[in-house]
Amino acid sequence: MGGSAWQCGTGHGESVPGGRGAGRGGGGKPFPVGCGRRGADMARIFIACGGTGGHFFPGSAVAECLLERGHEVTVLLCGRDVERSLLDGSGLEMVTVRSIPLSFSPWRLAGALAVNFTALVRSLSLLGNADVVVGMGGYGAAAPLAAAKLRRLPVVLFEANAVPGRVTRLFARHALALALGMPECEASLRGKVRKTCLLEVTGVPVRSALVHASDGGSRPESGGEEVKRILVFGGSRGARFFNEVVVQALARLKRSGLDFQVDHVSGVGAEEIVRSRYAAAGIPCEVAEYTGQMARLYRRASCAVARAGASTCAELAVFGVPALLIPYPFAAGDHQARNAAALAADGAAVVCRQETADVRTVAEQVRRLLSDARLRERMSRAVRGRARAEAAGRVADMVEAVLGLNACGK
Repeated sequence: MGGSAWQCGTGHGESVPGGRGAGRGGGGKPFPVGCGRRGADMARIFIACGGTGGHFFPGSAVAECLLERGHEVTVLLCGRDVERSLLDGSGLEMVTVRSIPLSFSPWRLAGALAVNFTALVRSLSLLGNADVVVGMGGYGAAAPLAAAKLRRLPVVLFEANAVPGRVTRLFARHALALALGMPECEASLRGKVRKTCLLEVTGVPVRSALVHASDGGSRPESGGEEVKRILVFGGSRGARFFNEVVVQALARLKRSGLDFQVDHVSGVGAEEIVRSRYAAAGIPCEVAEYTGQMARLYRRASCAVARAGASTCAELAVFGVPALLIPYPFAAGDHQARNAAALAADGAAVVCRQETADVRTVAEQVRRLLSDARLRERMSRAVRGRARAEAAGRVADMVEAVLGLNACGK
């Protein structure tokens, strides 16, 4: 997998280039690393990261790092087709523990409870030989984490967003370590973790292939861009608004005489209709349902129009892409809006709420980005300032620290 110290950490808890140095426990002290377990024995690690790309991409990045360090790693998914299709070829051991979000609808709740109870039973069986369980957030992590609690296994949590999700809040007091993707989340967890919990703002783990391809986030010279390219993608959920309103907004820009090209990731079942809409507007484009070539798209993008999931924000940061963020309005706890606000506060993104966004508004925001090279350069520098290329290694360090503490009986 070709990891290196700056991307996957040193495996010994010291600071890495660009990193934040040692982590700290609930009392603010540097966390201890190693106690006879690390570097000596292979550990059996389960990483629960099913659901959306915002969970399984960071989970797979941490899994890659731990595999490189000699551990045995199993990734637990929750049964969505997109999970295996996007992780296929990663070389990771993947096991499905089918689970679904709980519904507040009475006639759906019973079915959801039955499915998730089965997931708990299956998790209890799978974790019989586990040394530690890592939960990456989302409903797909709930059953494995509950099983870990019942089996009294050490738990490491990762929270990617600017505000803690339900699973993080539910299991925070049981976690021996808690890694945070955004510093804005820390205040929300005060008093909700054990005093001995290892706590660190690690950043959001980004897949090693993307980190290596990012070239430190360097961007094309603005003066050398003959034709601007806009990257449009709505994530693994919520792409309909992008496939309709955003496409119409770009068609409006084209009619105004602005010259640009588009890379558009449409989601399942929408590729042909989106391509036909761009063709009708006379916009040169590349459209795909999903792509394994995101690095290429990020590197050539003049700007992006995207959701504000934590993984998306982290990848934009690694590549230094200035973006118009349109948060998914139905995200749990409105966490995408909080993520977007955090970037906007740093001057790292422009934010437009979907509830108030129409074709004209989106078109004007994109026009502003495309026509102002200095603005794009400022935003690119600001978003790169939030990048944490070594995040996967820091989370792996915390997992190994917990293994060391557990081996010592602490």
